[in-house]
Order: sequence, then C-alpha cells, then structure tokens
Amino acid sequence: MTPDQVDWAVRSGEWNRVYRGVYIVGPVDPSWTMAAHAVLLACGPFATLSHETGACVWDFRGATRGLITVTTPPGGIRALPGVHIRHSNYLPDAHIRTEKGLRVTSPIRTLFDYARAASEAQLESAIHDARFRSLIRPGDLTRILEEMGGRGRRGSALLRSVAEKMGENSAPAESELEVRFIRDVLRAHELPSPEAQYRVDVGARTYRIDFAYVRELLAIELDGRRWHGSPGDRRRDSVRDAELRLLGWEILRFDWEDVTRRPHRVAQQILAALADRTNKCMEPV
Repeated sequence: MTPDQVDWAVRSGEWNRVYRGVYIVGPVDPSWTMAAHAVLLACGPFATLSHETGACVWDFRGATRGLITVTTPPGGIRALPGVHIRHSNYLPDAHIRTEKGLRVTSPIRTLFDYARAASEAQLESAIHDARFRSLIRPGDLTRILEEMGGRGRRGSALLRSVAEKMGENSAPAESELEVRFIRDVLRAHELPSPEAQYRVDVGARTYRIDFAYVRELLAIELDGRRWHGSPGDRRRDSVRDAELRLLGWEILRFDWEDVTRRPHRVAQQILAALADRTNKCMEPV
C-alpha cells in the first residue's frame, strides 16, 4: 500500500494507528496480549518481552500486569510511549522462547530478570510455580546464576538468597497457600522440614498428604478454598482423614486465615503435635 492509502485507511477508521507502522485493522476488542504484540512489532525483530512482562506471559503466580517491558540489543529503539525499554548485549537464542505467539525470554531468564524488581515473596512464589509446572528444572537456578549472576548484577543477590532458602531439590509448592506455609510457618519458626506431597496407599486408593512428618505419622493438610470449599469436598476429606487415622496418622488442618494471620499459633500446634507423637513412639509397649 502507498502512504496515501494507509492515511486514508486511518482517516476512514478502518485502521487504528497504535505506533508508527503498527495498526489495528477493523473493530476488535483491545487486550493485553494485543498490546504486547504491538510493542514487539514497533520495537523491531530483536525485541523480546522480559522482566515483569515476561513473568506475566508465563503466568507466574503473583505476577501483575503493568508497563510493558521489552529487552532489545544496544543500539535498538530507545523510546516508545508507555513502554519500558531495556538494552542488553547478552540475550542468546537459548534465552528466547515463543509463548502465546509472543517472543519472550525463557522461564529461567525471566526469573533472573524478574528478580530486579520483584519482592522476595513474589520471586519465591514465581519460582515455586515455575518448578511445579516444569518450566524450569533442578539446577537451572544455579546455572543461570553462574552464567549471569556476576558481582553487582541487580537482582542476582536476591535470586541467590531465595534459591538457597528454598533448596534446589525441595518439592515445589502447588499453591500460594503452600508457599506461605513454607515461608511463614516452617522457615520463619525453624520447624523441622516435612516431606511435601507424601503418598500413602490405603487399599486400592493412594492419598497424597500436603506435608508429612513420616516418622511421627503427623499429616498437615492445607485447606484452600478451591479444593476444600464445598460440602462434597469436606465429606471427601472426612472419609480420607478417617482412613488415614486407622493407619495411625494424626491430621492437622489449617486454612488460609490460619497460615496468613496466625502463623505463630500454627507453628506452636505443629511443635506440640510433634512432641506428643514423639513421646508416644517412645512409650514402652
């Protein structure tokens, strides 16, 4: 099309100009994904969604949509209205993926860059989520820190600290409630580490306990609203608990309010139950 034809399409309302050379054709409902596509087109073929925006593309737990952020090589576009442009001379092909049709940094590179602006809690939630969904593998955090986490690299100290606290081979949390339990109850109160997602066979059925102190036969279940909110869910939990108790297990159940508002009380209950179970195990038969 000639420039005059493009101008006519814009003036007639058939096209909507978003950025120079980037247009929306026809009446469509705007979306965040469309805005991200437009930014990539405006910034050139080497632009890559990254940092907080990359975390949103990967749907990391706790990531929030804000100003769209892209990373481009040095010498690329320097400014675009409403867009945060970062320049990096190190963005190898191994650090780039296509997700939802968008060019975006890989999950592990996204986590490294996300650490620049995320809080410790946000970063830990995102790492748990990425591990649970198999977007990153054991050892990836160590490798990206060795590859990019040189002295003075913003965010690398936080990422290293969170990775060390979590443990490279620990089981990932499946929900934000589990993340809060690990961080605010177990770690904050220096409780012994239970086994996460422990499986118990009961006849033909296999039950999975959220956190289990296996030697003491103490099970900790976290009742999120999604899986434990309906009467049917509660009936199922009651049957499950009864069958586990027949095998000698004691079950402690905590919900969102317990973990987020009363973590100290939760920790006290767990310690008391552990002490009681330990004493019973030591009693002579």
